[in-house]
Formats: sequence, structure tokens, C-alpha cells
Amino acid sequence: MKKNKKSMILVFLILASVIAVGSLGFFIGMEVSNLTENTSNETSNVTTPIVLDPGCIGMKKCAAIATPKACKATTGCQVNMISACSGELAGDIFIKENITVRNKFGNFTVYDSCYNKTFAKQIYCGENNTINYTIEACPAKCGSGACLVPGTYPEDLFLLMGQSNMVGIGPGPLEEIDMPDEKISQWGRVGNDSNKWIIASHPLQNWNPRVTEPIGLGLNFAKTWRALNNDVWVGLIPSAKSSTAIGSWIPGTVLYKDAIARAKAAEDTGGTVKAVLWLQGESNVLNTKPAVYRTNLDKIIASVRKDLGNPNLPFIVGEFTPQWMNGSSQKTGIETVLNNLPNRTNYTFCVQSDGLYAKSNEIIHFDSPSLRILGERYAYAVYGIYNPLNETS
Repeated sequence: MKKNKKSMILVFLILASVIAVGSLGFFIGMEVSNLTENTSNETSNVTTPIVLDPGCIGMKKCAAIATPKACKATTGCQVNMISACSGELAGDIFIKENITVRNKFGNFTVYDSCYNKTFAKQIYCGENNTINYTIEACPAKCGSGACLVPGTYPEDLFLLMGQSNMVGIGPGPLEEIDMPDEKISQWGRVGNDSNKWIIASHPLQNWNPRVTEPIGLGLNFAKTWRALNNDVWVGLIPSAKSSTAIGSWIPGTVLYKDAIARAKAAEDTGGTVKAVLWLQGESNVLNTKPAVYRTNLDKIIASVRKDLGNPNLPFIVGEFTPQWMNGSSQKTGIETVLNNLPNRTNYTFCVQSDGLYAKSNEIIHFDSPSLRILGERYAYAVYGIYNPLNETS
């Protein structure tokens, strides 16, 4: 008798599981069938499912807009119908617009968004309080939830990573050489400048910019790049920090995550990261074996390329000051790793420091004229990767 009772309970549990999975499949299937889209240049109206998220927010109440497929936790909350939808019809593709939706939890706002990098998803209210959207082709690119207006944002973006020589601590600036350019921008980090494009000027807004000795290589890099590329609008993404060993830059660290987040946010406003500029290594020469440094550097390059979605993203490194090297075998070991980078990784280059000088009062950091030249050399290195010489026999 007890065996039969246990068998009946087991059968009941199996049936209950099948019914639950079937119900979930119904809602997910509903979503898939209702999201058939035509991404041609013709406008296509697509009605999103009017079901709500079954428990994603804190597992305590339903969210307002999301569908079951967008939530991994699919229990503990009943589906609630939308009772009101109000807002503008799909309008200007260059403006991020929104609609207001009401359910039993109150009012919620739904915004236009990017369907992908070239199509914008414009939200509007349809009949019977449905949430509809159209897929619109952008003339150039979609970013920040709307089509971007060509010519209103930096196009060629560059991520700056490393330590003090990348931050730049050269004396200056010189008015005739270091003047800002309205078509050279930097992705701000400080105060009201944070996470927006501002005109680039010394010092660039790295982690710890030096006001008294502000010259770095970034601004002259950008000026040279513009001269080589038909005066394209350049966007610099300064993310370097002084006195940081390579272990502070490997994937998962604060500095690495900050650099990637800044690069992605900058790309979302337009433009594309064209290269990573890396200048670092002094903090590792006395306590890091060259093989360990090489492993970490290669790991950083692979991870940056993966995270920014470009397996061939150029990665440029640079040598130390010649005065600091001074025949040291320990320093030579790390610099050799930098010099050999192009031999083991495609689309990389090591910029030489021949003929450059350290500051007059110490030998680790480049002086201002050398940093300007270094910026030019970095620009030519990136240009050479994108424009390789055609060898003829």
C-alpha cells in the first residue's frame, strides 16, 4: 500500500513538472512568434508580447516590461496584463524617445534602443494598449538608443592604457605646439566631464593626471593621426594610471574593467576603437620574470580584443627611456618581451625609443619633446598596420 502511494505521488510530481514546463514554453513560444522582424530598409511593425516578467526584480514582484525569456527565474509571480500604454508614435530616428506603460505596480517607462549596431528599435503604443516597435535602418550607426547623426561624434577612437609614461608627466605645455583641436576629443573622467566627449587638452583625464607636469603622448598622437587620415575626428579614451604593474591590468582587475567599460561607453556614442596604445613595464623590471610579463601581456591583448569585439584590434607598445635602460639585464628582459611582441601576435607593434630622452631631473620618465615624438611614432605604427606596404618583386 505504501509503495502504491509513493508511486502515485511520483507520477503526480512528474505531471506537475510537465505542465509547468509546458506553460513556460507557451509564454516563451509566444515571445518568439511575436518577434519576427524584417530588418530591411522598409519599416516593419512588430508587436511585442503583452506579458510581464515573472519575478526578475528581487524575486519579490514582477518587473514591468521584460518577457519571461529575459528572466532566468520563472517562478513565483503571475503574468500581469498591461492596463495602459501612452506616448508618442515612432518619430525621429535620431532622438531617443519613450512611452509610459501602466500595470498594477504603477507607471513604467520604456525607451527606444539599438536593435544592433546599424538598426534602431523605436517603441510606440499600438491598439489595445500593446507595446509596438519599428526597426529603422540608421544612416551611419546606432548608439545610446537612437541613430547617430554622422559628423557629430569622434569617429576614430583610441584606448590609452599603462602607467606614468602613458599618463605623461612632461613639463609644459608650449602654446604653439600643444594647443587643443576641436576635432580631438577625450572621454572625460572627472566631475561634470565624466562619461562624455570634451575637447582634449593636457593633462588628459587619466586616473591621476598631473597638473604641474601634464604633457603626455596622447594629444600629439591624435594630431598626427588626423594628418595621416584626412583630418578625421579623433576620440581619445585615457585610462592609464601611474605606478601600476602589469598585474594590475590583467582581465578582471579594477583597471582593466574600467578601461573596457570606458571604451564601450565611448563607442556607444559613435565611432570605433581603432587601436590600443600601451606604455608600461617599469614597475615590473625588478620583480617580474620576463616569461610572466609576456604571459600577462598576451592575456591582456587577447582579452581586450575579445571584449571589444575585434580579434584584429591593433595593440601598440613602447620601449623604456634609453637613459633608464643603461645596460641593465633585468630591464632588458622586459623590454625584449615588448620588442618581440609582433613576432608572436599579429597586428601589434613595438615603438622604439631611440633618440629620445628622459627628463633632466630623473631617468625613468620621458621629457616633453620625447613624449610628443613618441606620440607621432605611435600614430605611424597604427597607420602602418592599417596601411601595410605592398611588397612587389
